[in-house]
Amino acid sequence: MLLGLFGSLKINPYICRMEFKKQIVHRGRRFYKAMVTTEFVYYADYQEGDDNGNVVMLDRENGELLSDNYFGNQDMFERMRKFDFESMSRTCAYNFKCILEEDILPSFEAWIEDGNVIKMKGGYATQDAQYSNRLKTKKDLLKYFVKEFGE
Repeated sequence: MLLGLFGSLKINPYICRMEFKKQIVHRGRRFYKAMVTTEFVYYADYQEGDDNGNVVMLDRENGELLSDNYFGNQDMFERMRKFDFESMSRTCAYNFKCILEEDILPSFEAWIEDGNVIKMKGGYATQDAQYSNRLKTKKDLLKYFVKEFGE
């Protein structure tokens, strides 16, 4: 039954990961591969608005179904917010961009404007680390902000 979830069963002896199809059918509904992390593969039904049933979460090692309810949805978005992913679909990337613009970036920009960051040659440093950290890009700074302050 689980083999129906995968394209062809390909195992890399160095990584030992399965390759997953771009879309699956689960409980009679079509789900599209949305996001991949080091541990999990998430499929989303973008037409379903209910958080209890719009994400299917599979173990990346063996393809085992881990969640097809609210917990899979919340785990996917939490990992997304923490930049804990290897790849995501275009639709998922658009959703992530909306989350960044509406939720995270305003707090991030306010944090910078409050004097918590200095820009210097080669990048940025933050007050909370007593200006001893070195972050090369603004994207690195954003990742640091999310990790440290849970935004």
